[in-house]
Amino acid sequence: ISGAGGLMVNGATADVTLTAENTYTGATDVTSGTLSVTGSGTLASTDVNVASGGTLTTDGGALAAGTELGNAGTVTLGGSEAIARLNGSGTTEVTSGTLTLTSGPSTVGGEISGAGGLMVNGATADVTLTAENTYTGATDVTSGTLSVTGSGTLASTDVNVASGGTLTTDGGALNSGTELENDGEVTLGGSETIASLNGAGTTEVTSGTLTL
Repeated sequence: ISGAGGLMVNGATADVTLTAENTYTGATDVTSGTLSVTGSGTLASTDVNVASGGTLTTDGGALAAGTELGNAGTVTLGGSEAIARLNGSGTTEVTSGTLTLTSGPSTVGGEISGAGGLMVNGATADVTLTAENTYTGATDVTSGTLSVTGSGTLASTDVNVASGGTLTTDGGALNSGTELENDGEVTLGGSETIASLNGAGTTEVTSGTLTL
């Protein structure tokens, strides 16, 4: 599918599968039904929106690097994807590999689940998680900022903050088994109980207690 136009999936029983390298540059909207991008399938479209009645699935490597993904529905990533932003209250499952967010503000109000991991890797990336996240892969803040606020939590126990990265929590966000490697900046806005803390980075405990 090519051209300057877009693609919409809009029907409760609609089940659309794309297996080719698609070059159309308009929006991709999944209003209801399912859009699957499988095999060698890719999207050049960077404006991707999944409504509350919609489902998007990929095999990994299907989304363009500049993708701004608005998710109010269900997204399942079957392998690694590197995109610009993720926003919305929908659920995102990373079944394997890593979901990497690279630029600008992302506010993720829905659960991120699965055996995969999450990476923040971009100087301007500013990612906020407000839900109880159950993904069990690594959490890596290579550059940019990851904030776990409000009721937000991480089940991930392998948490790494590189020299260009910043991690902030409101307290009670980290798993008790967390092994936190900090070579950047960590700010804890309330009590956290974790397994270990290592690295040359700075850790600020603004209130409460950090328990190791």
